[in-house]
Amino acid sequence: MKCAPLLFLSAAISTVLAVVYKAPDDCEWKPAINGEVSVTCKLRTVNAAYDSTNFSLIPSERTASLTILCDDVLFESFLANRSFEHLKQLKELNIEKCKLRELPLLAFSGLSKLNNLTIRTFNSDWGELFLQLHSGSFSHLKVLQRVDLSRNSIVQLPDNLFCNLLNLRFVNLSSNQFSEVVNIGFSTKNRDNSNHSCKLDAFTHLDVSLNKIKVLTDRGFSLLLKLQVLSLRHNLISRAEESSLSGLSQLSVLDLSNNQLVALPPRFFHAVQQSLTELYLQNNSITVLPPGLFNGLQQLLILDMSHNEIKSNWIGVDTFSDLIRVNTIDLSFNKLSRIDGLTFRSQYHLQVLLLHHNEIESIADNAFASLYNLQSLVLSHNRLSRIDGTCFNGLQALSSLALDNNAIEFVHRDAFRNITNLMELNLSVNRLESVPIAINALHSLRSLNLSFNSIANISDASYQGNEQLYDLNLEGNRIGNLSKGVFRDLPSLRILNLAKNRIRAIEQGTFDDVPDLHALRLDSNLIFVDWLPSKSDIVTDAQDIQCYYNETMGLPLANDFNITSCTNFSINKMYAERFQVQDFVPIFVIAGKINSKDLDADMRYWLKTSTFLQWGEKLFWEKLRFSAKPDLIQVLPKNKFVKN
Repeated sequence: MKCAPLLFLSAAISTVLAVVYKAPDDCEWKPAINGEVSVTCKLRTVNAAYDSTNFSLIPSERTASLTILCDDVLFESFLANRSFEHLKQLKELNIEKCKLRELPLLAFSGLSKLNNLTIRTFNSDWGELFLQLHSGSFSHLKVLQRVDLSRNSIVQLPDNLFCNLLNLRFVNLSSNQFSEVVNIGFSTKNRDNSNHSCKLDAFTHLDVSLNKIKVLTDRGFSLLLKLQVLSLRHNLISRAEESSLSGLSQLSVLDLSNNQLVALPPRFFHAVQQSLTELYLQNNSITVLPPGLFNGLQQLLILDMSHNEIKSNWIGVDTFSDLIRVNTIDLSFNKLSRIDGLTFRSQYHLQVLLLHHNEIESIADNAFASLYNLQSLVLSHNRLSRIDGTCFNGLQALSSLALDNNAIEFVHRDAFRNITNLMELNLSVNRLESVPIAINALHSLRSLNLSFNSIANISDASYQGNEQLYDLNLEGNRIGNLSKGVFRDLPSLRILNLAKNRIRAIEQGTFDDVPDLHALRLDSNLIFVDWLPSKSDIVTDAQDIQCYYNETMGLPLANDFNITSCTNFSINKMYAERFQVQDFVPIFVIAGKINSKDLDADMRYWLKTSTFLQWGEKLFWEKLRFSAKPDLIQVLPKNKFVKN
């Protein structure tokens, strides 16, 4: 109750504001900070043929933010000169979905405190309607910091539109119709001397993504001497001139992703080599990496060249030699066929190396020896057939290694000797016939995926004795019967997947060595599970129960049958596929108590035609043996006094 006076005070302030502040009928307001007010007006149009819009009805006092939302109708709007002149305290103006053809020269006259302006007409949704601006449209907005002109179908901007806006930091011109860089208005090329006074000293972020630019031309952004972030993603850029980035000596982030680049000039990055920290070139058609392309980029931290057409013959000894500070390299989804011994010799700070979805067949000895800070290496979806003993030398910090979806048949016993800090290893979807001996060196391993190989025997597997192993996936192998001791010395194991194997029998006590299992999958084998929980109240969360069926149906159900995933869909699916099989014997095992009244009519019908056993009931095992097929009986406990 101590908060009551504060709540009363807040309510009192709102009441006072409501008495003093009155918004027009089409507008609603809400209090903002420092006693200011934020107003939102929902209009059909602005000053269209049948609409007369008078913004002067909006109170000038305390109005700090104004949002104008037009209806989604096919009527053009018109913004008059001095429309907002009386709103002297306005700091933020948003005009959305009003189909404007032009911004008048004096449209924003009087807004001397405006620092955030958004105009998004969505003209592109209505055919050939392009927004035009005058060179002085923003000249009155001396403290303007952010401008969003996205989604306006702008084709060209006046050269001096943003000139001398000394506080302007961010401009969003995405999703327009620019086809040439010069039409954006930031190039010094072909300007006369009088225009050299254009100052944009605070301008750091420019977004020109999702336009139709085809060529990066000479000095296209050279007015932006302080620019730090330039996004040109999702254009149609197929060619770039060598001096395209001239003048951008402070550029830190360059995004050229999702274009049509095939190659870049050798000195393309020369102007930004001392400042560039992030470079995004993914989703292009790059096939050529000319020698010297990345020379001097010693500040680069992130390099993404994924989803291109790069082949190994274009990656030489010196291609990445100057990238001494890079921490992430993504070369996935290319056409690399090999990793040479000196390719990554200078990347001492590299932490993430992504090489998946290539055509890599070989890795040179000690190819990663210099990457002693590497934490994640992804080599999935390649053509590797063997892992040699010196392949991963030097990777003492590696914590995650992905080798899945290759054709690996052989792993040298010393292959993992130098990556003893590894915590995650994925060798799934390969051609292994046994668990690699090399795994016994991975004392810190927590997750091991060996699924979808050809492993038949897991007795005395090399992962036994690993005290950290938490997740073991052996799905989709050729594992046969399980005997006691096969999972010994795995005290941390909580997740075990043995689905889709050839298991027919499980010796009683097999899972006694892993009493703390949280999840165990044995579906799609040749057995009926005979090791249900010893106490029915262990099954507490219905969502943790999985439905499964095979030659014989074994279906553990939770206490509230109707909310489990094992509902009519699963039962009906099982019957539809199996009911016509002559020797099919569905058996339902209930973990918990279920009243027949809780079951719907369909379920009661199925249960009448099947064997229905209550887990924990007297003579449970005898009833189960009596109900089961002959080939099922052999996997059930022989001792009829086994306790439930």
